[in-house]
Amino acid sequence: MAISTACLNSSAFTLPSLTLISIASPAFLMDRISAVEGTVTRPQKVRIHYCRLQNQSLGLDVKINATSSGNGLMVLGDTVGYIHLITRNFTINTFRAYDRNVTLAQMSKELPFLVTIGEDEVGINPLIKVWNVDKEDRQGHPLCVRISRASLPNRAISTFCLSINNSLTFMAVGFLDGSILLYRGDIRRERTSKQKLLQEGKQSITGLAFRVTDKCTYLFVVTLISVEFYDVTHKDREVKPEYPDLGCKNSHSPHEIQKKKECDVSISQ
Repeated sequence: MAISTACLNSSAFTLPSLTLISIASPAFLMDRISAVEGTVTRPQKVRIHYCRLQNQSLGLDVKINATSSGNGLMVLGDTVGYIHLITRNFTINTFRAYDRNVTLAQMSKELPFLVTIGEDEVGINPLIKVWNVDKEDRQGHPLCVRISRASLPNRAISTFCLSINNSLTFMAVGFLDGSILLYRGDIRRERTSKQKLLQEGKQSITGLAFRVTDKCTYLFVVTLISVEFYDVTHKDREVKPEYPDLGCKNSHSPHEIQKKKECDVSISQ
């Protein structure tokens, strides 16, 4: 797909073969929206919801699987494998990142690099791809600088969470069974990044996030019933305190969905 430029002159604007309707607006879009005559009276109160991506050539509705923002961009990843990069000026760069779908995306807050996880083939075969959004390949799309598999030893499990730190020296991938892979080193280069199974499957993970201080780097892990964190500053010396009284449910968690289905069945019976 070619790069497209679009302006917010109505509630819907067109992507190449896609129609993006009422897109969600983060804080950096407020000034641009308030500049559109007659659309906003109080910019600080603006909230525009994204509703639907439609593939006009196939006549199919396309769902958003992944969202992220950083470095002046908002990122949308959809169910047919496309990434949509949206700038402050509403310039839209749409390109195919995967042959099947995009499941996770994380944009660096400070550097022009986007990390995504998706699938190129049938089955559970998640691929990590790292994109330099400031450089272009021969097709004019962001340059892919790394491709590697996100897989656990001896089992095929889908990914569920993704987190990177600002300097791109740490990356964590959470799986549906509660396992966590930790990548240490420059995650833009596969050869300099080392992978470690930080945690075996247990409670379903609902969120991952890095916190960097002057001396330490922490990885916070949120499950349905607890908040845990690892001190990952030193290689092979990760420390994990735990606070069992805290937790965070996720309505999209596979465990929650399965519980709801079981509840619905028992009620119907």
